[in-house]
Amino acid sequence: MKIILRAVRSIELYGDQCDFALVDLEKGLLAAIHARRKAFVAAKRCDSDLVEMYYFDASAQFFRCYGALEMQGYDFEEIGTVPSDFEVPDEHFQRTELNQMVVMEDNVYFLAHPMHCDYHVTTHYLSERYISELAVRPKHHS
Repeated sequence: MKIILRAVRSIELYGDQCDFALVDLEKGLLAAIHARRKAFVAAKRCDSDLVEMYYFDASAQFFRCYGALEMQGYDFEEIGTVPSDFEVPDEHFQRTELNQMVVMEDNVYFLAHPMHCDYHVTTHYLSERYISELAVRPKHHS
């Protein structure tokens, strides 16, 4: 299953931006999220001050939209599903570096630094409940 997450910048600028992130939540990524959440819970038991754990992870592909999603009939606020054959045109992808998955007690989100920029972008949170529902959802072929 592919999802699109709205992304926000750490500072408000005009020009190049990452509006969204495309994430393919195939079983391997869901298993990694689950394992990382288990590691977080175990570490939190040892240190109650733990808030977030960061993993280098390029699973989220950040891109600029410029209305392309709405033109294709996709309309959502922070998170939406798209068909498994959904593709973002190459010219819309934003080159990023230091891509990370951030694991929190009840949420997971993705973070990246657009190339040659002095800000970072973060995605909308994926809640633990949403991830758990995806893990048990039967796979539909598009």
